[in-house]
Amino acid sequence: MTAKSSKKQVSVLYSPGTNCEEEIMEAFRLAGGIPSLVYLKDLRERQAKITDCDCFVVPGGFSYGDYPDTGVAVAEFLRTQFAELAESGIPTIGICNGMQILVRAGVFGSDLVMGQNDSGRFVSKTFGHYVIRSNCVWTKGLEGETLQFAAAHGFGKLVGEGKRNVVMEYDGDSPCGDEVAAICNDTGRIMALMDHPERRPSNPDGLAIFRRGLEAA
Repeated sequence: MTAKSSKKQVSVLYSPGTNCEEEIMEAFRLAGGIPSLVYLKDLRERQAKITDCDCFVVPGGFSYGDYPDTGVAVAEFLRTQFAELAESGIPTIGICNGMQILVRAGVFGSDLVMGQNDSGRFVSKTFGHYVIRSNCVWTKGLEGETLQFAAAHGFGKLVGEGKRNVVMEYDGDSPCGDEVAAICNDTGRIMALMDHPERRPSNPDGLAIFRRGLEAA
């Protein structure tokens, strides 16, 4: 009899326009997980269950375009299932358009949206991300460190009057004009950030985040 693998199963959402699924899957492989794609169509039609995993990822890419309403279709298709994911306590991370989707789906409350960068331009550059003290499982033990990874977005500014459980702040320059770089939900198990810790999958700063998500699963 073959022994069951002790490695954690990671579901990576694939929807029209996703373009960073390979990088995030490789990063999670390097972090010690077993990633696989789960398709929007299958989740929407309930042919797959969003909670059938140890970790869930909404990756970056230009799902329906990098516009103020980006990701709204995915968010509406999966709004109820994202609520189920939150209730399950499965560690979840949304990156770039993944953050836009989770925000649009109301995972962080109903009063937050993603707005255009203050510069009015698409920004592609590496930035510092200072980890502040929070209850976020994805950054546990990284408090006080500055992590380096790339931004690649035009609409990355969190706006609105809703509650912000901030996990990271920009250290120095900001691509969006605001200090908030990452947030999490009240339980600390769902984190969203606009920038890309998976770009260069072997980046130790990104791997540090992904390993903590796996450890929390």
